[in-house]
Amino acid sequence: MHEIADIACNFTSDRFDNDLDEVIDRAIDKHITKFGLICSRLRDIDKLIEIYNRYSKNMFFTIGVHPHLETYLLMKSKYLHLKNKLK
Repeated sequence: MHEIADIACNFTSDRFDNDLDEVIDRAIDKHITKFGLICSRLRDIDKLIEIYNRYSKNMFFTIGVHPHLETYLLMKSKYLHLKNKLK
């Protein structure tokens, strides 16, 4: 039987707070054995790492910025740069 990878799992979503273990166990039972974790908010990084550590043999993740947030991050970066210059 072939193994399947799900490359875009948003397991940091609140929807999985009560049954994440069961969801992952059911997926593994159906031969989905690799999961690519995604994180849509920086504040969820700790949650992502916690999930990764619990299931590290099945999980992979990347860290990056979605292109639709680029403008926001550039503006914030410029703001922080100016704020630091004023100190």
